[in-house]
Amino acid sequence: MKIYISGFSEYDKHKNAIEVLKNKMYDLGFEVVMETGNHLVDFLALVQADVAYFIDGWFEIRRCRMDFAICVDSDKNIIIQKPLPMYDDYRKTINLQKVLYEITGVSFDEIRSPSRKQELFYARTLFAWYCHNVLKMKLSSIGQLINRDHSTVCCCLKKYHELMDAKNEPDFSMNQQRLAEMMNRR
Repeated sequence: MKIYISGFSEYDKHKNAIEVLKNKMYDLGFEVVMETGNHLVDFLALVQADVAYFIDGWFEIRRCRMDFAICVDSDKNIIIQKPLPMYDDYRKTINLQKVLYEITGVSFDEIRSPSRKQELFYARTLFAWYCHNVLKMKLSSIGQLINRDHSTVCCCLKKYHELMDAKNEPDFSMNQQRLAEMMNRR
């Protein structure tokens, strides 16, 4: 059985931890496949693995979030070194991230960014609204996902209602309708 290990961002810094983990996995009967830094090779290794193991801190590394999304999409078994409730919430939002990208052209990494550009704010607001009202997530969990605190999420939710009522923002309400329709189909 093959296990793919994701989450080491600085190979040299974690060299000892890598060896300990590899030895534990070998002892458990796994054939260990590690990240190489070559995206195509890593993608193929991940797809061929039976299980994916995510090292503590993986969520902060874009490549690892992509690995996680691939695992969820392909229904691959996932082991997380230090599971947090936020990771379950993140799993719930993977389809939402894809739909928002289709509608707005804004990626999840851009939603998490510190930028306050209008199109990013609108996508962030739709994300927060959907997570809170449809997925029933807590404000603090949403905040962790988008790299904000819960009070910023509250502000997004308040602004959502203002934007939906605004006559000069037809694109926002149209995007919200498209979001609801596309998510209902999935």
